[in-house]
Amino acid sequence: MTVRKEYSVGGEAVRVTCDPAGGDGYVVRVGDRVHEVEAHRTPTGALAFTIGGKTFLAAVAPIGSKGDTHVRIDGRTWRLKAHVGRRGGAAGGGGSGVLEAPMTGTVLAVHVKAGDTVEVGQTVAVVTAMKMEHKLAAGVAGTVAEVGAAPGDTVEQGHVVVRIEPAGEVA
Repeated sequence: MTVRKEYSVGGEAVRVTCDPAGGDGYVVRVGDRVHEVEAHRTPTGALAFTIGGKTFLAAVAPIGSKGDTHVRIDGRTWRLKAHVGRRGGAAGGGGSGVLEAPMTGTVLAVHVKAGDTVEVGQTVAVVTAMKMEHKLAAGVAGTVAEVGAAPGDTVEQGHVVVRIEPAGEVA
């Protein structure tokens, strides 16, 4: 599944697109730059990706309800601000319907159940890890197809907490 996001960098919109390229391979476009990336989960649940022969460990977590994202690579964290389009929402659409635990932690709340309809940016669950709350927000509008955790559950990084079937797609 292709993932598309737009972020603001220095006040300018930067589009990020990730397309599967077979196996563990992906083609990632950041603006005009194209990267061939191999990615996989490590036994500890971290995301390992290789670009140009160098391997990095990473974690990606949606934050808030406005489409912002935390990205942590090799111990350094960036907050990517969602680009706000003319309609007043996050531009670019095409977010993911799969909401995973950003790191090993405890589920504090699940605000949806299978069959519920959700909107882009709606907080569907909250996971706490390392004394921080991570709000998992819907990246797509659609119907909740699966809830994979309950309040109080301990989940590993990458565990699917909520899966949303995007509106207009046939299961």
